[in-house]
Amino acid sequence: MKMQIVLSGLSIVLGTAVSFAQVLIQPQKGNDRWIGMWQGQLDGQPGVIITLAELDGRLDGTVVFNIVSRKPQPHVIASEPQMLLSTTSDGDTLHFQVRAFQGRPDLMYDLKATGDDTAHLKCLNCDGPAESDMVRAPVRPKQE
Repeated sequence: MKMQIVLSGLSIVLGTAVSFAQVLIQPQKGNDRWIGMWQGQLDGQPGVIITLAELDGRLDGTVVFNIVSRKPQPHVIASEPQMLLSTTSDGDTLHFQVRAFQGRPDLMYDLKATGDDTAHLKCLNCDGPAESDMVRAPVRPKQE
């Protein structure tokens, strides 16, 4: 009888310890707000695409800047893919950097959430205005 009580107590302690350990190693849920593919338009064409995923609790991803020609009609003529650098989130804003061309300083960006699946992208150190409203693409089609 004493042995059953000791074994029951030990299993409760071990079960609690395992549950506590699982809570500690869970990835941060705050990253869920950013995970996915974000798209911005320029003259009705895809101007910028940001893809974010979580790896070991950190956000990593890529950005593709499309070059849009306006003549004769707007269309994408080239794309420049880049890795995101120094990605951090601060409340409703995601901060990241992108390597610049020709030895210039890295470009710094903020992606500020404006809704569940909308955000505003702004370059903080670009020459001239560099902003875009962004929409997160659905992961799978919505069921009607």
